[in-house]
Amino acid sequence: MSTRTEKMLEEIRSRLSRIATDIRMDNIAGLYDRNGHMERFFKQILNALYGLNLVSTNIKFSNYPAIDLKDATRRVAYQVTSTNTSQKITHTIDTFHKNGLDKEFDSLNFLILRDIEGPKMRSGSNTTVDYDIFTIYDLSRMISDLDDEAKISEIRDIVMIEYLVSDGSVINVKAGAKYNLTSIQRLIDQARLDPKSEFKEIEIYGNEVEEFVKELSNLTIEQRTTLYELVVKCQLKNNDYKTLYLSSARVQVEFTARENLVINSLIDNGLVELDREFSASHFEPEFVALVMRYPSELELNIFAELKKFAADDVDLLQKMLISLNFDCLRI
Repeated sequence: MSTRTEKMLEEIRSRLSRIATDIRMDNIAGLYDRNGHMERFFKQILNALYGLNLVSTNIKFSNYPAIDLKDATRRVAYQVTSTNTSQKITHTIDTFHKNGLDKEFDSLNFLILRDIEGPKMRSGSNTTVDYDIFTIYDLSRMISDLDDEAKISEIRDIVMIEYLVSDGSVINVKAGAKYNLTSIQRLIDQARLDPKSEFKEIEIYGNEVEEFVKELSNLTIEQRTTLYELVVKCQLKNNDYKTLYLSSARVQVEFTARENLVINSLIDNGLVELDREFSASHFEPEFVALVMRYPSELELNIFAELKKFAADDVDLLQKMLISLNFDCLRI
């Protein structure tokens, strides 16, 4: 094994160990905000490690109460959890079968984001379904056993880029993060701007997107993550392609107290607007809503354009809004 590969594996081991420590300390303090974001993070690692196509079951309303990730083609399901008790595992397996998920999946896997407490739980089977239980440390060993430098490099990039550490805390990552924006050609094409007759508009649009990305780079990881969650959950106003909104009632229910504080900071810096007299249409009553309209001379909403471009690919949206990687916008 090359020195380069050994270095990448050491970086992976160190970062996964750090993640386990962060999660353990959060949970001791009664904080669980980080856990939901970990599902998407480990989805990318598992997909790279096993060649799967796992997708999240928790984006909207889930029909899969016992699992977080699924690959319907491979008939594989995962639960990613920091609750490390045998009671949790047993309850999940019972819920899995009670809801008939054993008809959709042949294996149920548990990724425990900490060491397992109490008696050692073994992998096994329950009727027709195999199940496997492994910790974040087991995952690290599995990656170390790989004999594929390209796959190790891919996992290393995921681990180092998607989970940033600064001054002893992920949440407190400093502002001014690096970003990757070289072209917005795909957004230009999406907006149907003609390079011959609308070259001035294209220049304006390019400058606006660059300013938008710079503004994102000056947010903390926590702010960008919460902003991403808002964009995923929000919807377009009826017959209005540039107004994204989310009712404050949903915000109070679907976001934690900590996340609501972060949302207030996004309102303070102008990325999110609180509209106390919002109406989704002329025929509906007014209600309080969060509105996401990034100003543009072209009457385009950059939030809405990025959401439209990503379609249902939440990983792509995450890559842009959280990781600040907009390489997908170039041709």
